[in-house]
Amino acid sequence: MAARTTAARSNLIAAIEHAWAETPPPSEGGISYNQELDDERAELEASLRGRHWREVPRETLFAWRTGLAGLSPAGFRYYLPAFLLAGLENAEIGGFLLYHFEAGIENGSIVQKLSSFSTAEREALRAFFQLMAAEQADSVHPSKDWQAVAEAVLAKE
Repeated sequence: MAARTTAARSNLIAAIEHAWAETPPPSEGGISYNQELDDERAELEASLRGRHWREVPRETLFAWRTGLAGLSPAGFRYYLPAFLLAGLENAEIGGFLLYHFEAGIENGSIVQKLSSFSTAEREALRAFFQLMAAEQADSVHPSKDWQAVAEAVLAKE
């Protein structure tokens, strides 16, 4: 089963990299919301500014794992693949991704955040949550939340 998991992760990494290969970066000052009014969001903006999503250090992603809600729709779309790849390596980042998407589904904000995502981006995002669900299926306390999020992110409203 480990070989199957390794192959599934490799396929997912390739899908994420392919899906976001041509995604445009956010405009200058457009990474986060209201950075001029909020020091934390200004720091988030400064830590990501000028970096391609593939170049963001894992330490930066870990430090900002709780700041996903502070990203603008363009910033969220552009930097999400970095968080997804980090979430494959770090369960805490993965858990914050799950929490962020669950909260967005509950309050309806996920529709706006995903409105500009391409079909390939949505499919790769769904594949991420499906893989997380599959990997937890054999655990002592499997979570159905991963699969519920996987189903919600592909639907367009």
